[in-house]
Amino acid sequence: MKLTLKERLMVPRLFPQKGSLLIQMAIRDINTKIAINEKEAKAIGLKSDKGSITWEAKKSKEKEIDFTDLENNFLKDQVKRIDKEASVTPDILDLCLKIKNYEAKPEKTK
Repeated sequence: MKLTLKERLMVPRLFPQKGSLLIQMAIRDINTKIAINEKEAKAIGLKSDKGSITWEAKKSKEKEIDFTDLENNFLKDQVKRIDKEASVTPDILDLCLKIKNYEAKPEKTK
């Protein structure tokens, strides 16, 4: 799934605060995959000031994130959950639609 920097920063907003071990492990694994490393942060001029995060949008590119089937299903389930709770906000709408409509590419067999 290709995610922009903004989308990667918003993904954790889909997660529940509490959950089973399996849910928390999925959250941890997804957070690891979407994390912004120091090299990337420097390259795009990422800055945090008074709770606000900024970067040079022209330098930021979409990143292909290879989620497992479990992670993809988890993300889709979270979108369904927040939709059912009527908790979708305008700032996460596009991300929710991207996740909802995403079809994972079949894994290549050797």
